[in-house]
Amino acid sequence: MIKLEFKNFIKKNYEILLILILGGFLRFFRLTRLSIWEDESYFIYFTQRFSFEELLSFNYMDPSHPQSEFLLFKIYTNLFGIEKFLVRLPFVIFGIISIFLVYLIAKKLFNKKIGLLSSFLFAISPFHIYLSQETRPYTFHIMISLIAILFLVNYIKFKRNKDLNLAFLFAIIASYFHYFGLFIVAFISAYTLYLNWAEKTDIKRWFRIQIYSFIGTLPLIFMIFHSRQFGDITKNFFSLLEIPYLFMVFSIGETGLIFKTSTLHQDLIKNLPYLLICFIILACILISSLKTLVKNIKLKKTSSNKNYTLVISYFLIPLIITIIVSFVTPLFRPRYLSGILPAYLIILSLGLNSINKKRLKILLVAGLIFITSISLYNYYFTY
Repeated sequence: MIKLEFKNFIKKNYEILLILILGGFLRFFRLTRLSIWEDESYFIYFTQRFSFEELLSFNYMDPSHPQSEFLLFKIYTNLFGIEKFLVRLPFVIFGIISIFLVYLIAKKLFNKKIGLLSSFLFAISPFHIYLSQETRPYTFHIMISLIAILFLVNYIKFKRNKDLNLAFLFAIIASYFHYFGLFIVAFISAYTLYLNWAEKTDIKRWFRIQIYSFIGTLPLIFMIFHSRQFGDITKNFFSLLEIPYLFMVFSIGETGLIFKTSTLHQDLIKNLPYLLICFIILACILISSLKTLVKNIKLKKTSSNKNYTLVISYFLIPLIITIIVSFVTPLFRPRYLSGILPAYLIILSLGLNSINKKRLKILLVAGLIFITSISLYNYYFTY
């Protein structure tokens, strides 16, 4: 009986299991080949240098990251040590879990095909693979944010208040492991306000949740003001070139700028051929996705429109807030914005799926895989 159930489970879910195996392999592959680099050593040093009491006192603050991540990592290193493989291991695991969460979100919002395509693109994403192989909290933040989005999707589908409460709760928890989580809270607030307006439901509950959310983020706001600096202290200003650079990183992965081997301008020029290919591919995909959205609006497919709006809002709201804030204090960095990478890849999947011409679809997917393969080869064997 158990054997039969196991066989049925494998038969029904073999696609996502293969994607998880692929994603796991890519994240474990050559995990310890690079030395502990500057940011990782700082992260490890910070947790080892200060005691729990000192970290809780807020006398030692990092301007880019909340204290919570250092406290959690300190507990982990006290239990398992600071050997290179072990300090990177949890972030690999968080990365693999995130692949499955992307699958669940895209599947629930749209269908199994979109779920598989989105999770596949996420599994082979050079940028996420890089984040999964370093001792920094980004993959943990992405995972917690995805759990928040999953509860939001469940709320939209089943209209259970507990799902909405949990969506806000996990978004707030994500904020305590990276300040960018506050923008995920803002996205959920904005989207649920839109739902209230679209469905003409009682807005009192929405206001109550905003009050609870504000109370929940008060200690975090205190941390920000206490640190006296917020964002990337290595940057003095925000350049508009960083916006196309973000799309380059989301599409082809980390580049020389991250590894301190080139500047932003040099990176953009060096990767210009890949950028042009990416631009053509992304333009085809996004135009197709936009056509599908317009078609749904004309056909008044309310449910589908809400799901499209959710994914687009999930990507655009945190991005726009980050751009605005960055004119005041430098905050715009691809890794800080890594929380919206899943939304970007789901949008790409929707575009690919909406292309009716089979040959064009195959060509675009092959192009994405080709660019990804080059990026991963450079990452694994060059840097």
